[in-house]
Amino acid sequence: MGGQRIDGWLASNETIAFGARNFLVWSVARGHAHGVAIPTRRSTRGQQALPEPDQRWSLSRRLLHDTELSTVDRVAGCLVLLCGQPCTRIAHLTTAKVTDTGQTLDLMLGTRPVEIPEPLSTLIRDLVRTRKGYAVVGHTDAHPWLFPGGLPGRPISAAQLKHRLNRLGIPTRAGRNTALMELAGQLPAVVLSRLLGLHINTATLWSQDAGNTRPGYAAEVARRALRKD
Repeated sequence: MGGQRIDGWLASNETIAFGARNFLVWSVARGHAHGVAIPTRRSTRGQQALPEPDQRWSLSRRLLHDTELSTVDRVAGCLVLLCGQPCTRIAHLTTAKVTDTGQTLDLMLGTRPVEIPEPLSTLIRDLVRTRKGYAVVGHTDAHPWLFPGGLPGRPISAAQLKHRLNRLGIPTRAGRNTALMELAGQLPAVVLSRLLGLHINTATLWSQDAGNTRPGYAAEVARRALRKD
């Protein structure tokens, strides 16, 4: 009967149901449930990735060191390739997300700050100092946006940012997927979630796809994280 109910639940709400797999594995492992399972869902997260293993790093090196490129493009591209951020979130970053002590620079992408190393920290400092919309003449700091757009008081659009990066040969979705897959293979899901602004369920699924699978640990940490938040 339990298996039939789970099958029905999977059919009725696949996205939520598959997200509960870690908790069910944890429950079975500790004897709280028996003879039930949620199968692993075939993922498409890593299918659209950069074709060459070193392409992420070669593109990142170009952005970090090519002074002929716009600072806007260099910072935005690095946030995609090194931090796994989507253009929609990058476009809406504000200067309030940047904490600069003069010695270190932190960027708040999730619920915990990320300490940004050199030379990217210098690029972000330059962006904060010189930011201006592409239709605005001269420097202005009368807006909160790290990436201001052409309309007064508005950020750059995600579509415009994506177009700028694609024009430089940076495929934003493939670049972000590659970054997330590599980061998910190195960091626990809860750390990935808090540093990069991913939902804990999404971060756990990325960790599974990257082979960083510790179901019991992931389920327990996920429940603790949700209680705290």
